Amino acid sequence: MNARRATQLVPPAETPALSPYAIFLQEIIAKTGKRASAIAKELHLPESTLTRHLPKPDGTAKPRTPRTMHAETIAKLEQFSGIVAPSALTRGGGNAEMLDRREIARVASDAIKLNTGANDDIDLAGGLRALVGNRLHAEAWELRSASLECVGYLPGDLLIVDRNAVARDGDVVCVNYCPWGRAGHAETLMRIYRDAGGMRFVIGATFDPALQDPLPIDNDRAVVMGVVTHSVRIARRRR
Repeated sequence: MNARRATQLVPPAETPALSPYAIFLQEIIAKTGKRASAIAKELHLPESTLTRHLPKPDGTAKPRTPRTMHAETIAKLEQFSGIVAPSALTRGGGNAEMLDRREIARVASDAIKLNTGANDDIDLAGGLRALVGNRLHAEAWELRSASLECVGYLPGDLLIVDRNAVARDGDVVCVNYCPWGRAGHAETLMRIYRDAGGMRFVIGATFDPALQDPLPIDNDRAVVMGVVTHSVRIARRRR
């Protein structure tokens, strides 16, 4: 009697689903119309940082596609595209590479630099020039955030920053902040300078929790550019 050999059916391998990082990247590519390699170049990232997340031509995930993305890369992509990453990508969820969203919130500039020699408001321009005087190292900035509201500085206040002044504990300082290192995009922060036994950092004086975290002054990502020496509050701007 011939026994028939049983045929064992092997189920097809399951196609891995696209990761949320790949979907996030595809949304950015669709919005900007730029290839992943071009986006990586603009953000000063290795091409593979983004291209390895791209799916195969048929839209399915490549084998061994990374299931994580560095938090700084996510923050750069958000800033570049204007698309906010899903909260699941930034919460952490056990992934040590994820970054607290408060760190991303700190990236926005607190102030914008003013040109004291070219201002539509003649009185304002004259007042700023009088405060700056002949100091080539002094600059005028307009505060745009509530980072110093608890010490009396409000959005719209004009601040004179002396680049030659040496910061002391308790001073209001202007900080150049590059969250991704000197090669990345820089923002300007206005904060309270603290020197606690050689530990130098700046903090916000505000009710906004996103601006309260201390930021170490390491002369790499965060550098003190100068000390605020004067401030001006305009009751009403001319129109």
